[in-house]
Amino acid sequence: MRFSRGRAYDVMNRVILIVHHYEVLGALYAKILRLHGYAAQSVQSTEEAWSSLSQQKPQMLLIEDWAIDGWHHFNFMTAFELVQWVRKQRELADLPVVMLGNLVASEAESKRVGCDAFLLLPSNPDELVAVVDAVARP
Repeated sequence: MRFSRGRAYDVMNRVILIVHHYEVLGALYAKILRLHGYAAQSVQSTEEAWSSLSQQKPQMLLIEDWAIDGWHHFNFMTAFELVQWVRKQRELADLPVVMLGNLVASEAESKRVGCDAFLLLPSNPDELVAVVDAVARP
C-alpha cells in the first residue's frame, strides 16, 4: 500500500503503460516499478501503445521520446503525437503522462504537448520511481 493525501491505495491495481523502443529497457523499467508495488506493462511502439490505450485506460503513460512505430518506420505517430492524441480523447485526457528523453529540446516539446513530467535520461531507478510516485494520481 502507498499513501497519497492521507488515503491508502493499492498500487497493484494501477497499471503503468511503458512505451520504449528497446524491449530490454522497457522490461527493465517495468521490473523496477513492479519492485516498488506498481503493475507495469511494456510495449515497443506507439502503434502498440495506441492499441492498448484504445482498449483500456492505464493508471499512467510512461513514454520514451524516441518511441515510434517500429522504431525505424515513421508511418504511425511519434511519441509527441501520441501524447497529443491522448489529450484529445475525452476518456484519456486526464491520464498522467511522463516523457523519458535525453535531449533538452524533448523536455520543452513534452511540456508543449501536455506531459505531466519529464525524466532526463540516463536516470537511476530511484529517480524513475520518484517521478512516477509524484505524478501518480490515486
